[in-house]
Amino acid sequence: MDFLDYFPLDSNEHRDTDRDGVGDNSDAFPDDPRERFDSDGDGVGDNADVFPSDSNDWIDTDSDGVGDNTDAFPTDPLEFVDSDGDGVGNNEDAFPYDESETKDSDGDGIGDNAQAQQDAGITDTTTDDSDDGGFLGLPGFSSIMSLVSLVGAAIIVTSRRKD
Repeated sequence: MDFLDYFPLDSNEHRDTDRDGVGDNSDAFPDDPRERFDSDGDGVGDNADVFPSDSNDWIDTDSDGVGDNTDAFPTDPLEFVDSDGDGVGNNEDAFPYDESETKDSDGDGIGDNAQAQQDAGITDTTTDDSDDGGFLGLPGFSSIMSLVSLVGAAIIVTSRRKD
């Protein structure tokens, strides 16, 4: 008779250190009776892991449903994304994809920073207005695209004349 074997019918198990009913060889946490499994392999047991199938997250401090490691604002339940990286969450940011603007105090669609520059008569010196975009002033047409368009038009006109 084997007095030390907690699992006499299982040749793979013999001890249960934390006495949780799962043998030490199968128990991801053999010294913790509150934990047995770690489904996502993040080192946090499934019972304590808010996201047991996501190895990137295991806690959600602000209870917004987004794990702290993924959440740009882990202590603010109203924010979790900052698309432009300006430190203001998308929900609060009037311009979530423009890192130079966050507010539009007067609701005119122009950010407060740009409005202040406009009101002060400051123009954007980083923009070169001399380049109108290429072919016939159409934005998005580069010189190569312009050349390809002209050659294509010439081929079409030439082929129609032969008919």
